[in-house]
Amino acid sequence: MRRTCDELLGELQSAAGTAAQVSALLMRSPGQFPDIETVAAQLHTTSRTLRRRLQAEETSFQQVLDEVRRRLALEYLQNTTMSTDSIAASLGFSDTANFRHAFKRWTGRSPGSYR
Repeated sequence: MRRTCDELLGELQSAAGTAAQVSALLMRSPGQFPDIETVAAQLHTTSRTLRRRLQAEETSFQQVLDEVRRRLALEYLQNTTMSTDSIAASLGFSDTANFRHAFKRWTGRSPGSYR
């Protein structure tokens, strides 16, 4: 999992903007994603300013978090033998059903059919 996150972090470092910075911070601790207050503090700003900056980029903290979770889920399903339960837990979902529902919303497919 660490290798996958490091590879995705490398891709994000070439991107610019607040959303890319937030994504990079979220990727550092998969499964234990920090909240917006913590991310804002790490970026030396307030959560309100962070929300405004993300809004200026036509996104939100939740959308960035969902994108990070989606990218990690795709990587885990393609490149590991982790179970769906393990992937759900590593992405911070409270249960596998919530992960399956989110994955279907992101891709239009179930995790099993994607794999």
